[in-house]
Amino acid sequence: MDAAPKSEQDMDFINEDQDDATQRGMRQVIMLAFSLSILQIGFGFVTPVFPVYITELGMGGIELGVLAASFALSRILLAGPLGRLSDNVGRKKILVYSLLGFAISNLIYAAAQDAWVMIAARAMEGAVSAGFFPAANAFVSDVTTPKNRGTAMG
Repeated sequence: MDAAPKSEQDMDFINEDQDDATQRGMRQVIMLAFSLSILQIGFGFVTPVFPVYITELGMGGIELGVLAASFALSRILLAGPLGRLSDNVGRKKILVYSLLGFAISNLIYAAAQDAWVMIAARAMEGAVSAGFFPAANAFVSDVTTPKNRGTAMG
């Protein structure tokens, strides 16, 4: 059985509802982009300081290499599982906890007195990054329409 044709008034209501949903979705994307900007600025401030900080703590090139690798390794290992977790528990929870974890990892950097604490903080930063980015991409897909998704993704 075919559905009854929609009146022009019904179509206007549907279009207005879709426009409202699109605007809400884009507002959420803007807030997410703002959060991402803060995360990236924080990341950008910390990374250039590593060589100086490591030298002050009496560490060498090996420690600097392990420090850099710990971020990548934890991100690679955890991106898939944390992406699936965001499917199960919700994107916003993962996004909020990831941002909180990022802040905590930076506080640990500031208090670090040896290489292993810094390496652990860097691995933690990689882990929360592994949670944030897949959840952020999926969140954008969730709150946008196929028509504006490309614009929202950047």
